[in-house]
Amino acid sequence: MKIRRSPIILLSFCFLFFGYGCQKHPSYNLSYREGSFCARVEGNQFGLDFCCDIYCEGGALSKIVYSSPATLENVTVRPSQNGGYEIQKDGLFGSFLRNSSAVHGLLLPADRLLLNGFDPSFVNSVQKISNGFILSISLPNEDQPISLSLTEDGLPTVLSGPDFSYRIRFH
Repeated sequence: MKIRRSPIILLSFCFLFFGYGCQKHPSYNLSYREGSFCARVEGNQFGLDFCCDIYCEGGALSKIVYSSPATLENVTVRPSQNGGYEIQKDGLFGSFLRNSSAVHGLLLPADRLLLNGFDPSFVNSVQKISNGFILSISLPNEDQPISLSLTEDGLPTVLSGPDFSYRIRFH
């Protein structure tokens, strides 16, 4: 009797694990990146606390307005017609190229929120949680994978990496 039950039990376990191993990742939605929105991003980047509003139209950055720290209060960053960026504060303007170090740090929250350079193959893992998903993503401009928490509706709530952590609220 024991000999006959062993193969049946073994086959049952194989089918159970085979079926579990072949399951697809839960379906997540990143369509917010293609729409128009305003998102408040609060957090820490390189040890500095900050807060900014990121405005996007049709999946493209239209402006970033910083409200903290005090040194960045009312700093506005906008794409310019020549492919660079304009920075404005208290009536003063400056124009910078995209690869300029002066504008790089100011653009990081928007670049990360929009997952610039993203390709679906960059998703390392997807974890379904009670109110959404957590994705681990390897972006080309990040040294290490970042973590993105999404609601069931596909809106990001937390974005973090080794040197930053953002809380995100959409208005």
